Order: sequence, then C-alpha cells, then structure tokens
Amino acid sequence: MTSSERGINFRQRQYERHVALLADNQVLRQQVLRLQATRDMYTQKSLSTPCSIGGASPMSFVVEYFHQFRVGLRVPGAPATVLSSERQRAFLGALIEPHTTFGGNPAAELILSIWERYTTFHSSVKLTCESAELVTADSCSSVVVHGTLHLRYSRRTIEDVYPHAAAEEDLIQKLIGRQLHVHYRAQMHFNANGKLEAYEMAPDFVGALMEVLGNLRDCERILGRALIRGHVIGEEPEPEVAGMESVEILPDSDTEDEVPVVEEAETPPVSCRSMKLDYILS
Repeated sequence: MTSSERGINFRQRQYERHVALLADNQVLRQQVLRLQATRDMYTQKSLSTPCSIGGASPMSFVVEYFHQFRVGLRVPGAPATVLSSERQRAFLGALIEPHTTFGGNPAAELILSIWERYTTFHSSVKLTCESAELVTADSCSSVVVHGTLHLRYSRRTIEDVYPHAAAEEDLIQKLIGRQLHVHYRAQMHFNANGKLEAYEMAPDFVGALMEVLGNLRDCERILGRALIRGHVIGEEPEPEVAGMESVEILPDSDTEDEVPVVEEAETPPVSCRSMKLDYILS
C-alpha cells in the first residue's frame, strides 16, 4: 500500500469517526431531554396537580412533540425514518383539547398542514430541541424551548417561499443545496387540564440567511417579499409587515461622505401578538 493510499484510508476513518460522534451526540441530547422530563415529573410539585394529565407532564409532552416531528411530517417520498403521520396525528389529539379550532380549522390538522409545508418545500428538515425549561403558575404552566431548525433549501423552496426571487439566479445558486440553521425560541403554554392552549415562536430567519449569504443586501433581496407569516411558510406576511418600507442600505462610500439627517416621527406602538396554534411549528 502506497503512502497516498494510506492517507486516503486514514482520512476515511477520520470522517467515519466524525459522523459516528455526531450521531452519538444527538442521541445523548435526546436522552438528556428525556431524563430532564422524568426529573421534573418527580421534583416539580405542579406536575402532580391538574396541570398533569394521565400521568404525563407538560415537559414530557414537549419532549415528545420534538421527537415526533424531529424530521418533519410523513409525506410521499419521505425517508423511512419519518414517523407515521397517523401516529403524529394521534399524539396531537392527546396534546390538544378535543374540537379545538383556530381560524375555523381543526387545530391538529392546521399543525400537520404547516409541518407538511416545511417537509415538502425543503429537501430535508431536522428539528432539534437544545434546552427546555419548565415555568409553573397556580393552575397552568409553560415550557420555554431553545433549539434549531435545520432546513436544506431546494429550487422548490424558492418557488413556494421566495417566488419574487425566481429570476435572481445568482442569489438562488447561493441557497440551493445549502442547509440553513434557523435558531428559535419557543414557549408552549398549557392550561389547567394539561392541554396545549398557545404557542409563541420566534425563528431567526435573518440570522440563518446571513450565515449563508454573508451580507444584508442579499438578505433583503430574498426576504423582501417572502411568503413567511411568523414562522409559517407559504403564506403572505401580516399586513403591517407587508406594508413596511424597505430599508435602503447605502454603500460605504456614501456613508463616509455625508451623514443623513433623519427626522424623528412618532410611530404607533407595535403590538406583541401571542401566536396561537395557527402559528405552531414545528
């Protein structure tokens, strides 16, 4: 065996070890979350109150939610690792009060439809929950979650989420085939019966695109008229967002020569909406 062949074999072994370590790390993360849920079931007094249901705690519901949808929804052509959509539907039935509707749609069906978009609009989806904290009150509780949504872009992503950029081939080539790491903060609210009643979600699409595109101007080009409502993709944004004037990014040479004077104007307060289940993710 030549030195070149030995080098190739060595690098191959190193790569295989790296992949195995990443897989082991993900398994350990999931085990830690499940252990945290078990700990909270025994150590948090609130988990033995009406906030728990059928022996399950809000924390265990949250951990199971991220496990159920960790690689999206089972759609035609999905890999075998994706759980059955019927199993996911049954889980949502246990998580949400029966007959709950949002915007005239059954809550569980709405959640599944949102996940279907994420799964079909991207080449791959991976949802991770990196930390979860239980916050309790007198008759209810909330779980604050931090994690990352990994989305691999395809040409269909551009067509269904960024149709305005379909002619921007230079921009599209920077995105197709790339994986975006969208960090998010979520808060799941449970009522006195231990059922999910609200979900607040704040994904950082700008930060994820900046990591790939590298500059604000390209981010403005791709996000300017994107079909993103909160964290729901494929829908027109809220009216107040759609009506905002685009921000002009001046070249460095202009900013060095003169400093523009901006008149201060009174702006109406921005409402902080609490996104109900019609904005739930994944």
